[in-house]
Amino acid sequence: MYKWKYIYLIPESVKEELTRGEKIHKYLENITLIGFNGRVTKDKIISGFEDNYTKDCIKNFLNSDLWDFSEIKSLLLEQLFYWKVKNYFIVGKLDRVDMRKDNKMRVIDYKISKHLRVKKNISKNQSGNLHSFQLKAYIAALSEIYKKPVEDITGFLFYLEDGVDISVSFKSNEIEKFKQDILGIINNILSNNFNGALVSTCSNKKCCYAEFCSHTYDYKRH
Repeated sequence: MYKWKYIYLIPESVKEELTRGEKIHKYLENITLIGFNGRVTKDKIISGFEDNYTKDCIKNFLNSDLWDFSEIKSLLLEQLFYWKVKNYFIVGKLDRVDMRKDNKMRVIDYKISKHLRVKKNISKNQSGNLHSFQLKAYIAALSEIYKKPVEDITGFLFYLEDGVDISVSFKSNEIEKFKQDILGIINNILSNNFNGALVSTCSNKKCCYAEFCSHTYDYKRH
């Protein structure tokens, strides 16, 4: 995807799911801010939505632990960040970060999709998946920016379609290895080395670049 989007500058097609996801993220940002300040009820929020899909996603959010602000002293919402790794900067945006009263942090990433497995912590043998990769980057960045131990920051995935949440945490040695992995990816980009494989999830998730990859990389069924 990086090659087509950022090297060849082929624009990503605008999908209904993407536009809808952006809107829901904005709704969550505003609802969280209002809720943190204690100025609105759940029923009042729900009554403001007519679209059933959006309403169900918002209901799942309101019925989750994320609507409990009792142990939170401050929030970051839709926060852009710059994380320096060696001589490079990684740029990203955080959906939400909770600054807790116990001085620990929780970074939350919303997913406009379902999670089919039962609620549980991500196990070590799952830590290579894309969502976990994202949270690892967020946790590493927050650890350096706020000078906090990695162990004091928890990652949290929330799947809005079915209300499933997954927490994940990492140890310092895992983050250090992750930094080396990031540097390896950067070196590959600088070397124009985009060797990869088209896996079944590429087409299943309807990636708009899947057709380009099908003519470039070998197909592997994962």
